[in-house]
Amino acid sequence: MQPVAVQRRERAVPSVSATRPKVVQSDAARPSGEGYSFDDLCEKVLQDNEKRALKILKKHPGYASMTRRHSYDNGESPLHLAIFNGNLTLVKKMVSLGADPNAQCTGTRFSQYRAKKEDVLFYYGEYVLSLAACLGMDDIVKYLVENGARLENRDSKGNTVLHVLATMEHADCSMAKLVLELVEKQLETLREQLDNGEINQDQFNQRYNALDLEKVQNKIGLTPVKLAVASANLEMFQFLLENNPKHHVLWKYGPVSECLYDLSEIDTCPQGYSLLEVAVFSDVYRLYDNIKAARMIEATPLKQLFVKKWRCVRWWFWAFAAFYSIHIIIFTACCYHRPLQDVVKNVSDNVTVTVVEKVPVFESYNTPGHRARGAGELFTVITSLTFVLGFFVFEPAKRSDFMKKHYSMKTRTYIFFNAFGYGIGNGPFRFVSAVYVIAVGILMILRLANLPCEDVVMSIALVFGWMLMLYFSRGSEHLGPFTIIIHRILMKDVVRFFLVYLVCLAGYTTAFYVTFQEATEDLEQFSDFGSTFFTLFKLTIGVEDIAVLNKAPNPIMAVILFVSFLIFSFLLMANLLIAIMGETLGVVSDAGWKNLWKLQRASLIILFEQRYRLCLRCVPRRLMQFAGGHVDGLRVYPNTRYLKVKIRGKPEAGRETKLTPPDRHEDPVPGAPSQCCGGCFPCCAN
Repeated sequence: MQPVAVQRRERAVPSVSATRPKVVQSDAARPSGEGYSFDDLCEKVLQDNEKRALKILKKHPGYASMTRRHSYDNGESPLHLAIFNGNLTLVKKMVSLGADPNAQCTGTRFSQYRAKKEDVLFYYGEYVLSLAACLGMDDIVKYLVENGARLENRDSKGNTVLHVLATMEHADCSMAKLVLELVEKQLETLREQLDNGEINQDQFNQRYNALDLEKVQNKIGLTPVKLAVASANLEMFQFLLENNPKHHVLWKYGPVSECLYDLSEIDTCPQGYSLLEVAVFSDVYRLYDNIKAARMIEATPLKQLFVKKWRCVRWWFWAFAAFYSIHIIIFTACCYHRPLQDVVKNVSDNVTVTVVEKVPVFESYNTPGHRARGAGELFTVITSLTFVLGFFVFEPAKRSDFMKKHYSMKTRTYIFFNAFGYGIGNGPFRFVSAVYVIAVGILMILRLANLPCEDVVMSIALVFGWMLMLYFSRGSEHLGPFTIIIHRILMKDVVRFFLVYLVCLAGYTTAFYVTFQEATEDLEQFSDFGSTFFTLFKLTIGVEDIAVLNKAPNPIMAVILFVSFLIFSFLLMANLLIAIMGETLGVVSDAGWKNLWKLQRASLIILFEQRYRLCLRCVPRRLMQFAGGHVDGLRVYPNTRYLKVKIRGKPEAGRETKLTPPDRHEDPVPGAPSQCCGGCFPCCAN
């Protein structure tokens, strides 16, 4: 048994036994006369008391096939407990006495189907085979399969044993390799049965599809390799991808090799979720909690595929940036030159005042200059309500569907309210663009109806419209990480600071207002509650000075309030904000700014592909084939897009570097051209 598996088993056993209360079984679970009960057997097996457990099984062999029936451990059998302890002797004894090797435990402590995630002690796929695989017990896995355990069993979430291994944080790839070897043996047996006429073609196809674990999808449409990406399990992801029969090594020279990767499931596809989409969408929740998830897109071949895609998408992205720049400049010009007129009003018989008022809408477009402004306003309204609204505000249907299936409502709500700080997808710009578009729409209504408050709405639209320009910093390697820091500091540190600061400010504002309420002079800084609030805020940031403390009815109290406010807000709170911003900067720096920025850029690429799929079909075909292509060669599947990737590893010390060309004597895949890999290396060109 491997050391890693043993350590994992030792951790799992105490967590289960320490929290398991004594279970009262039904009458069928107890013997009719004197002797041991079913609970006694479970207790001895859990304590790994092999001698006493065998004694109980000898007297009551029927206990081996019995299971618990409570909601929290429904379906749990003594076989599960024996596997928890890794006791192969007890496992063999129970199976020989009729224990079901396909026993399924659906209790809320071990199944995520009906229980809350925090209530699950240990998720292992419900079946005894999955449990043994998760604990790294090779001998028990082989024994169970030899005695009827089905490798294709799927739990309540639709996960097979390979799915469960893909979700483990410290999964042992050797166990996944063993499972795939056992699958291959059963497939060989199926082929022999088909050749001997023991089964027909339909039975063979049905059984073959069920045993093809690498292609089996769970209830949310994820294969094991996609689930490994969603779980940020980098080791299992690379193992499953390289174990794919469509993965080929063209040549290898020491640490350098060139490989072909099948893009059928990796690249974006019209149906289902590709690996790229799973990697980007599932990282929303873990961007700042699990840095390994942010580095998932740096794994081969996702990294190379995103680089190739960006070479094409960047032209569309910068074209969109240029278009939006024109849009916001025209909008700003229209706001700057909005129709105003000077109106002279008589205040009294001898006094007149000139005021600026808005020109009525029917007089706003009389001159050529006003008509040009009207054309700009029409352009702004149309583009903001269609182009900007459709790109930023509404999510792609595929991403929305993935979020509904992959996350609970509680988690989706958490992601929604924290999206501003995470910055994945459209992130905070979804909110910014929504406010901007709503402000433009309201502005149009106010202009046509000749209503007041146009300047207020226009100011909001200008601020949020120009803030939306920061979205395009994601395309720059230098500005992209900078905006990530701004997102994180604003939505984490500044928000927390103001939640505490506003409480302090409200208390001191009331105290100052009451202190100066009976002042003999009219003090503008403390004339009302709002003025007092704003005065103290400016005092905090150092742009205001209070020189009227001696004019308060109680100057000593005013000085005490002033000094204590400076100590608490200016010295303590302000410096604390600077400290926590520095801590956030350090955390993001340690995580790697570029990794987080690349995750944003990957989300941008997927977003553009989903938004402009129809537009991309209009470009020449040679520009659409920027990610992979068809390859002719031995063992290469026809009509399949491959991505050719060069991998440069580190040379191993003390090992001679040799050229390893592809095997020319392998049988070609039926239907594939019988030729070499196209001269990828000098040995292949002969």
